[in-house]
Amino acid sequence: MPKIIIEKSETFLDYKTGEINQEINSQTIKLPKEPPFIKLYLEDLVKLNNLPKSNSSVLYELIKLVNYNGEINLSPFSKERIIKKLKIKNPKSLDNSIQQLVKTDIMKRIGRGSFLLNPSLFAKGSWNDIRRLREKYIELKIIYNSNGKKDISVTIND
Repeated sequence: MPKIIIEKSETFLDYKTGEINQEINSQTIKLPKEPPFIKLYLEDLVKLNNLPKSNSSVLYELIKLVNYNGEINLSPFSKERIIKKLKIKNPKSLDNSIQQLVKTDIMKRIGRGSFLLNPSLFAKGSWNDIRRLREKYIELKIIYNSNGKKDISVTIND
């Protein structure tokens, strides 16, 4: 999404002497506006990705930990807190839910215990920051062939 730069120059003359009294140069940068959005509930997101219902509550708890870079740093203490809050009997179940969220690109692993939420699905912060995160996270190419069929390729950047 390109930014638009508008440059403006103003010159103030003394019409009696012809001298330039003042010159003002300014630059305005207009960034794309936030696109229209629709509210989507976590349960629906889980359903759309054919995930078990329990992933909805895990996702909700993980989202509470997100920072303004879209990152979740899941320490052992945080995992234990989620396990207790959701009354998960087997701690491996939490790991399985996290794996399913990664597998369906709801989030991706960026390090040990660290994840990045897909910024096309979740956003926190200003639109300009979110837009930059989206550009960094994923590259989507849609190419139409001569028959009018679409060839869609998605690259998830590291």
